[in-house]
Amino acid sequence: MVKAGKINWDADKNHVIKGSKSTPHDWTPFGIDPNGGDGVWPALLALLKKVVDEPDRFAGPYVQKNGSQIWFYMKDFDNGVGIIVKIAELTNGTLKLSDAWPFFDKVANYVIPMS
Repeated sequence: MVKAGKINWDADKNHVIKGSKSTPHDWTPFGIDPNGGDGVWPALLALLKKVVDEPDRFAGPYVQKNGSQIWFYMKDFDNGVGIIVKIAELTNGTLKLSDAWPFFDKVANYVIPMS
């Protein structure tokens, strides 16, 4: 496992914050409004780093066709919602945020989507 300080957090911030049409990310249980302006990413980033540094569950590596590896860090929070952080280890060794999303089930019951 790596610590948050080793990860390049410069990801597609809009996707991490809002998700997609088919899988929107609802961060409101954490007091984060995706339309909240400049304060959204710093607030969310603090949560994501906490998940990586203090996971309740960890999975990986899953080797991709291009040789990169995917790691999942998962944490339950007191509000009954959890967060999954997906980290990619690129073939050059760089660790990069790939995605993150909230989930509304216990970490132990969560099945990791591999797409």
